[in-house]
Amino acid sequence: MQNVALGWLVLNHHQLGLLAGRGGVCGVHPFLLFTLFGGVVADRVNKRRLLLVTQSVMMLLAFTLAVLTWLKIITVWEVVVLSS
Repeated sequence: MQNVALGWLVLNHHQLGLLAGRGGVCGVHPFLLFTLFGGVVADRVNKRRLLLVTQSVMMLLAFTLAVLTWLKIITVWEVVVLSS
């Protein structure tokens, strides 16, 4: 659902279908790069603290995306960076 909403956001604000697809592809790269490292970290640290930190960071990124969208100053690179 998130990828559909981000693609719609790019398409709605910038009318560029190619960039909407590119944003979805760029969202996959962090999973490919950090999966093994994330597994090691998850095995070695306190699970509750890790969950609180990661969810707080995700909340701040989502809030930033929402504010930039509401102010209508969002650009394609900001969508890609904030969704990654």
